[in-house]
Amino acid sequence: MEKITTKTGLQVYEVKNGFIVHFFDLFKKSDNLEGFGVLEKFEVARINAKKIGGKEYKGKDFGGGFIFQTSLNDLENKVNNLKNS
Repeated sequence: MEKITTKTGLQVYEVKNGFIVHFFDLFKKSDNLEGFGVLEKFEVARINAKKIGGKEYKGKDFGGGFIFQTSLNDLENKVNNLKNS
């Protein structure tokens, strides 16, 4: 697993079948997370990740991530658009 930092500062991890993004990087500006616990925040991130083509990563080598099977540039654009929505 290789860690990559994109030009906009997004940290992703490359695996053989895609890129993994930690759930903390999948929140929108409009998400109101005040008072939410970790599991509730993870659920919000899961919904957001699904909207941009991500699936929960269940590998034992990385906890709390979502995998995307797309190009790095496309992933970076999708995550940045999500964050700004």
